[in-house]
Amino acid sequence: MQLLASTIHEQIPRMNEYRIRLRFIGDRSQLSDDLQALMADAEAKTADFEAMTLVIAISYGGQWDIAHAAKQLAQQVEAGQLRADDINKELLGNYVQLADAPAVDMLIRTGGEYRISNFLLWQSAYAELFFTQTLWPNFAADELAAMVKEFAQRQRRFGKTSEQIVIEQASR
Repeated sequence: MQLLASTIHEQIPRMNEYRIRLRFIGDRSQLSDDLQALMADAEAKTADFEAMTLVIAISYGGQWDIAHAAKQLAQQVEAGQLRADDINKELLGNYVQLADAPAVDMLIRTGGEYRISNFLLWQSAYAELFFTQTLWPNFAADELAAMVKEFAQRQRRFGKTSEQIVIEQASR
């Protein structure tokens, strides 16, 4: 974790220069108190930047994310601040990591793996998936461009069938 700490120290001036917001997602309780404090400080120093957001997932898993969100809601039910009947997917979605960010549209998995490996499970529910044998260090702009072109040609259905999409479009 020393590498992460030194990288944060080194890169904060660059984040300030380019107005990049830094965010961390994951179970921080697994990290040292010093690293947690450094991460919180870096997030606070860049919180108002809007040019770009860099999200670093550390000690993160999609299953943990959903369980953590459910636990937060359960605590509110126990405290009488919320009724269990009020919980729905929209409310649960407000408690996952990156709840304030748009859902994932396109997920690219490099290195020949054909799984999403417990990453952003909630946020990737309707993502279009792309797989490549290319290892991440060798992944180049031309391959990305080809995937973006294919993405643009796909019919985004968000859990609906093609027939349902046609009916919706006809009724507009």
